Amino acid sequence: MKTTSFVWRVGVVHFRRFAFLFFIVRLIGGRKAVEGRLRSQGDLCRITLSSIGDAVIATDSEGRVSFVNPTAERLTQWNVVDALGTPLNEIYDVFDEKSGKSIENIFTTIKEKREIIMFDDDTMLIDRVKNELPIIDSGAPILDRNGEFVGAVVVFQDVSERRRAEQSLMESENRLHQAQKLE
Repeated sequence: MKTTSFVWRVGVVHFRRFAFLFFIVRLIGGRKAVEGRLRSQGDLCRITLSSIGDAVIATDSEGRVSFVNPTAERLTQWNVVDALGTPLNEIYDVFDEKSGKSIENIFTTIKEKREIIMFDDDTMLIDRVKNELPIIDSGAPILDRNGEFVGAVVVFQDVSERRRAEQSLMESENRLHQAQKLE
């Protein structure tokens, strides 16, 4: 009887160890599956941001660049390797075309207001080689699940073609108006 009791206890101990190991393996497997899904979602987000036609620059909570998509690289003339970790205002150098005044502290403004900011249509971007480019732009805070500020994102697009088309249309309208006057 003692042998049966001993075997029973050993069996129960081994079963508990097996159950515990099975639980751990399932827990780790589940965690790895979740991590895989999160990694896939992160990859999809990066791919999406890299694929869109608008320029996107994101920062960390201190205003240092943490993401630059290819469109932003092209428009700012900053490659991603040089841009990462650089303060936003060095890469995203903008001024108001009408007043000629530099638009500074975009990051600080976004951080303080904690809302989407639409900038004027008169924004000019100065790229890394000092070319000026008309853009339309906006900025927004990046908040975590708890509403804590963890960074900012600036989205902008080149409007050079649109401005040329508008200018051409205005010139055509003026010529048409002059021709009508002559008649």
